[in-house]
Amino acid sequence: GVLLEWVLEVLIKNAIDALGGRDGSVVVSANSLPEGGVRIRVADDGPGVPRHLRKRIFDAGFSTKERGWGIGLSLARRIVAENHGGKLLLADVSRGAAFDVILHG
Repeated sequence: GVLLEWVLEVLIKNAIDALGGRDGSVVVSANSLPEGGVRIRVADDGPGVPRHLRKRIFDAGFSTKERGWGIGLSLARRIVAENHGGKLLLADVSRGAAFDVILHG
């Protein structure tokens, strides 16, 4: 539980940072998956992650500090994989950014 809470905290903090003080929203949702397990999504309606950065945001040490992406994402991904056997993904959404934590049942 505690580590998963930390992962969600990182994702929510990144989302708030991405809004950069503008009005916007951060939505946390959980859905059960047809194959079993659950998807927890943290989505914001900020500027999104530029295409050319999508591959790199989970790299250790990568950060676009002024936008808040990348802070803790590599560690968060590792925690989800190693401690929960799940995945942390950047979802392909048309607006803003959305991170999915996929946990298997």
